[in-house]
Amino acid sequence: MPMRWIALALALACSAACSNREEAATPRGVATPEIRVQVDSVQVLGREGEGENTPWLFGYVITLRNEGQTSATLVRRHWEVDEAGKGTRVITGDGVAGEQPRIAPGQSFTYDSFFRAYRLAEASGHYVMRLDGGQEFKVPIPPFALQPPSSAGP
Repeated sequence: MPMRWIALALALACSAACSNREEAATPRGVATPEIRVQVDSVQVLGREGEGENTPWLFGYVITLRNEGQTSATLVRRHWEVDEAGKGTRVITGDGVAGEQPRIAPGQSFTYDSFFRAYRLAEASGHYVMRLDGGQEFKVPIPPFALQPPSSAGP
């Protein structure tokens, strides 16, 4: 098992032991000069189907806040889901949750979505934003863990 997975598993075990919450990760944030990305929550929603060979569903809520001086539109997303023992899956597409939100200065946009994973995984990535002037830039999405319930096995 790679060292980063061991460290992630230990951190999650401590987090679970030290918290009464049912969340699979602690909220984290990352900021660029104009856009702040906050992972508000990550939760295990359950299995996609019956049986142990079906993936777990992990719901998450993310808020993007425009702290800049001009409006910005979320144009594209790029996710990397690194699943223990299965490698990295890349997920890309236009906007998020069927929208390409335009976020004015001082405003925020919150959305929820989900990932599928069979075992412990880490999700991270970036959004491509476009300022009203046409300039595009990447906004990092802070990494967060997708951890099945401990009774689920590896």
